[in-house]
Amino acid sequence: MKRQHTMRPDFVVDNQREVNEDPGTKTFIEKVEDPTVLNFGGTNTTYASRSADETDFQISSLVDDTDHPFTIAFWINLNVASDSTYRFIWNSWYPLHVWYRNETLGISMRDEDVNESNQFITTQVGGKEFFEDEEGNWLHVVVAYTPETADNNNTEKVQFYKNGSTWGSAVVSPNDAYTNLGRLDSNQRLGNISTDNAQHIKAKLSNFLFYNHSSAELVGVGTTGGSAFTDADVTNIYNGGRVHQNYRSLAKGTDLVGYYKCDDDPAGGQIKDYSGLDNHFTTVNGSITRVASSGLKSLIRHDLPWAQKRMTVPGLFSLRTNPQQ
Repeated sequence: MKRQHTMRPDFVVDNQREVNEDPGTKTFIEKVEDPTVLNFGGTNTTYASRSADETDFQISSLVDDTDHPFTIAFWINLNVASDSTYRFIWNSWYPLHVWYRNETLGISMRDEDVNESNQFITTQVGGKEFFEDEEGNWLHVVVAYTPETADNNNTEKVQFYKNGSTWGSAVVSPNDAYTNLGRLDSNQRLGNISTDNAQHIKAKLSNFLFYNHSSAELVGVGTTGGSAFTDADVTNIYNGGRVHQNYRSLAKGTDLVGYYKCDDDPAGGQIKDYSGLDNHFTTVNGSITRVASSGLKSLIRHDLPWAQKRMTVPGLFSLRTNPQQ
């Protein structure tokens, strides 16, 4: 019996709104899915580590005594309310730490040679602290660092963002007693400051991103002008509160030196880097677990097979050819 090509009227009706918005050929659909995430809620040995990296993650040039702009972004969900303990999200001891404490978020930058540090901490906005009343909620965090404009003029600044919007004004250098941050010469750790320490985070993480906005000669990849994230860049990666499928294709994606989706099975012993530079982390003692996102959503783009692609003809309804029926 000869098969007859049919038109799907239910598809036409259900998608008429999309037809009006998209007069061209539809070759993909977008779906919102629940990603898996990593839970750092274990013991004092909860962390992942990798050896010091004096190339990709180097945010200071010892040749001309200058620092590089960089941006760090991640999704975080506190398992418990923040307390007076410093809890380290990212740590390289020298020169950089990212942490939270007493409902505030902070970034510390240390110069080993002169034993000086510079600390930037979120201020109150509308009478509330950054993490106040946020335990159990997914938050998108961006930390954008811009170096000083001239030596010893104390104009380094950090702009914090929460859920796609600026969190107050940029925090300008509270203290500066060094010309540059120096080399990155200790292990990098995700989730703790050392190998056995109660200052590990008690939170879930998803899509941790580290952007080094330095020269192509240092990073080994292309750059987008050597500047930290702008408000528009943050809006781009925030994506209306949904995780992107591929951050390398977005704003300043070529500056990524660490791209951790945090959807790995920790039993495999690795948190994979998707930047293309193979800066993978090794998990420790099986203390990190993979769990459901519990509210975090991921926007996934799926290409349609030929039989499901919609075509539009001027003056006619939207049709979907389906010779398989």
